[in-house]
This record gives sequence, C-alpha cells and structure tokens, in this order.
Amino acid sequence: MRIVDLPLNWATMGAATGQRTPMAMMEWQYRTLIAELQLLQGHAADPSCPCALGDIGEYCHAKHLLSVAALAMETEAMEGDKDRGNMLIALGDEATGLHEEMRRFVQDPEGSKGHADLVEWSRAWRKRLEKVYYAPEWLKAEAHAEQQQVPVLPEGPFLEDE
Repeated sequence: MRIVDLPLNWATMGAATGQRTPMAMMEWQYRTLIAELQLLQGHAADPSCPCALGDIGEYCHAKHLLSVAALAMETEAMEGDKDRGNMLIALGDEATGLHEEMRRFVQDPEGSKGHADLVEWSRAWRKRLEKVYYAPEWLKAEAHAEQQQVPVLPEGPFLEDE
C-alpha cells in the first residue's frame, strides 16, 4: 500500500512547511490541548489534589504546563491560519514561562515568588481554543475536504508493500 492510497481529509496548509495537515490531525491537536488545559485547571482548582499537598513526586502543574507548551508549538507548525498560529505561539511561550516558574517554585517554595493563578490562566486559554475547535468553519472545512480528491504524491517508496 502506498500513502496515496490512504483516505485523508486535507484541511489546512502548514504555513512554515507548505505541507497539508489532515483535518483529523488538527482536531486531535486542538482536542488534546483543550484536554491538557482542563486537567491543569482541575489540578489547580482542587485544594485536595495530592500533588499540591506535599512532596509526593507528582508535579501535575509543571507536567501539564510542559505538555501544553509542547502541544502548542507542535500545533503551530501544522496550523495554516496565521492568526491561529500566532495564538498558539503565544500559548506556547506563556506555558513555557509558567512551567519554568512552577519548576522554580517546586525546587525552592520558600525562595520563589510563588506561582501564577493557573485556574484562571488555563480556563482563559481553554475558552480561546474551544472557539476554534467547536467553530462551524471547521465542520465546513471537513465536509469540503471530504468532497475533494486526495492530492497525489510523487512516486516513491512511501509505505509500499513489497
């Protein structure tokens, strides 16, 4: 089987690479970002969360911030819309900064400045991403992509069965 035989829905054009990203991949990226932000919000909002009660070796806030930063950067590279790409860059930068702040806090709770209000931060970003993920334009783009032919890639040894 060659990659050209796979049923893909092309939805966006990656601005940096000029490659098309399947709609299903973009949906997964945004859904996963929203889920990470929701998990972070839940951990930060619940004072009974064990990771906030002591040194149990679980660094939920820092861990989810790192995931958000990595996913935002990865998604930006696939995003064909410049405004959404810039939004993802801002999210990645902020999450990276907050991760480092949280890391310093974990390493030295007494000497650090504390940490940001992660409940409000994660909620605000989740709401912004939900506007993209649940947008009717995405549904239209998916329906349009399903009607289009899958672009034919150049001949080559792309996942061919012998």
